[in-house]
Amino acid sequence: MREGAAGVSKGVSIRQIIIRRGVWRALCLQLLVILFWSAVAAGNTAENIGGNNITADSMTYSGGRYYFKGSVQVIRDAMNGGADNAVYDENTGDLHLIGNVYMVDPEVVINAKEAFLNLKEKTGALYDASIFLRSRNFYIKSPRIDKVAPGTYLLKKAVFTACDSPKPAWSVTGGDMKVIVDDKVWIRNAEVKLGPVPVLYTPYFVSPVGTRRASGFLAPNAGYSTFGGLYLDVPYYWAISDNRDATFSLDYYSKRAFGGSMEGRYLEPGGLSGFEKLTYLKDWKDHVDYLYLRGWHTGPYAFVNLDLANHQDFNKLYDFKFQDRERRFLESKGEAHLDFPDTGEAFVRARWFQDELDGTEQSSVLQELPEAGFYFYPRAVGPRLLGRPVVFNMQAAAANFWREQGQTAFRLDAAPRLSYVTGNAVNLFQSAGVGFRHYDFLGPSQDIDRLVFDYDAALRTRVERTYQNGVTHYVEPTLEFLYHDLSGPTPPMVLDSLEMEGKSEVLQASVMNRLRDAKGEFLTLQIAEPYDTLAGRLQPVSLNVAASRPAAMSGTLTYDPYTMKIETAQIDASFSVLKAARLYVRETFSRDTDSWVHNIDSQVVVSSFLTLINGGWYDTKAGLQEFHSEVQYRSQCWGMDFVFSKKPGDTAFYIRLKLLGIGRST
Repeated sequence: MREGAAGVSKGVSIRQIIIRRGVWRALCLQLLVILFWSAVAAGNTAENIGGNNITADSMTYSGGRYYFKGSVQVIRDAMNGGADNAVYDENTGDLHLIGNVYMVDPEVVINAKEAFLNLKEKTGALYDASIFLRSRNFYIKSPRIDKVAPGTYLLKKAVFTACDSPKPAWSVTGGDMKVIVDDKVWIRNAEVKLGPVPVLYTPYFVSPVGTRRASGFLAPNAGYSTFGGLYLDVPYYWAISDNRDATFSLDYYSKRAFGGSMEGRYLEPGGLSGFEKLTYLKDWKDHVDYLYLRGWHTGPYAFVNLDLANHQDFNKLYDFKFQDRERRFLESKGEAHLDFPDTGEAFVRARWFQDELDGTEQSSVLQELPEAGFYFYPRAVGPRLLGRPVVFNMQAAAANFWREQGQTAFRLDAAPRLSYVTGNAVNLFQSAGVGFRHYDFLGPSQDIDRLVFDYDAALRTRVERTYQNGVTHYVEPTLEFLYHDLSGPTPPMVLDSLEMEGKSEVLQASVMNRLRDAKGEFLTLQIAEPYDTLAGRLQPVSLNVAASRPAAMSGTLTYDPYTMKIETAQIDASFSVLKAARLYVRETFSRDTDSWVHNIDSQVVVSSFLTLINGGWYDTKAGLQEFHSEVQYRSQCWGMDFVFSKKPGDTAFYIRLKLLGIGRST
């Protein structure tokens, strides 16, 4: 004990030893804490500097500036960005990002080599930069991009494309470019390129880049024809409002003509809608002026079709449809309808005809200006007969026929009609009407009144049988009598087809066959034989057939039993071949021309990128009248249609560009 006590007394007390050990432990613990927070600070050197969360591998501070090195990350509101190194000035709010710069927010993804940003003003400059617009998958690249306002960028020598590739399949380049995110891009002195090859120059290019509809140029079309020469079509889309838009197009044919078109559309609340198309063509070679206007509007429904040209051979020169080549008249028409629910429909219309027959004086052509009338919907009237209603309907119209030179006329027409059906297994349908027509001819003045009597009676029944394969066969024989008679003086001139009517009595027997299974009706075939009781002569037999399976097909044929020859025939068929090909065939025959017209069109889907479309029509008398071939190519971000057309007097080749994102209106 003494030794121990003496030993202790020579050194320190037990209490001192405990205190010293505690201090040492406290110093070690403090050192561990310092090392821990230093390690944490190495990955998160600063928070909320100027309202920005900035982290980096290391940070130093001097003269109001923060210097960040390694894995810099900046988070501000919805924007997440970063770089290899950064400098932030807390006085000005300037942020300098250096190396592998990126910025991501809900609207854009930006990559750059270097960036100078002002986080307070949300402006700045990006160098060797690219912008990806998320809403429409557009890419924009430029040596320098200036952010002049939130979501607004100005660029020099920029490249605009929808292709995610270092060498885009298509692009638009320009000297100056302005981009407003979720709105539009404007480019001055723009060149449209396919790969590295420029194909179109325009001094001003606009395209929507946001999800909202926006105005802008659509992909151009170009081509060449032996008739018109080089062809160029440059369309422009105008987003007028949320429910109204329009498309304008300028057309140029180097050999002979220029023109343009305008299409307007609207959609109102409640489903009211409308459409108008106006086309103008000026042909300086053949001195042709052509104006076409087509439009319709719902709500009261209105329709207009204006078709005017100053050249009698217009249809031969500009056969937009091959069926129009031999058309004699250009017809312009305006029509409006107003519906009265459960009552009827009022209408007014005007028709203007332009006769293209050589030697015809246009001032002598009769015009229908205007005609107005009312159609009463069928409705039950009076007491029921044998439990069945008597149905009444009527149409009344007043028409004015006018021309510059020659006799003009006014016609009032009213045609009431009663209909009645009786019987069950065998039913008898009857319909009778007494019409009144009043004519007032001017120059010389003459009034004519006529009565028109119509009677139609049809005796019908149905027999059916179901077979073991589940197919039901319906046979519906009908015996029908049609009578039409007119009394009163014959008008001195033909106003329209009504004046070409005469007395007729026709007795017709027909049989309709229908085949139906669990999937529905798939085949109908009707044969009818009319007999003219006044002439005591059979009329041509008619055959009508329609099928939906295994191929869609319809056809009509008339056969003269006396000459034992086909008078008219038309067969339409559409069917698939190996699921990748679609074939459409139309065969038409007319005894008047004694020729067959063969019309064949096909579509073959070679792959998801390539589709082939071919077609043409051949007249057995006139020879080949038209052949067209089209190759449609679609890739990830662009497409192109190559169209070849051959017809008498013209061989043409056209190219239509389909650039992803360009021309999208919704």
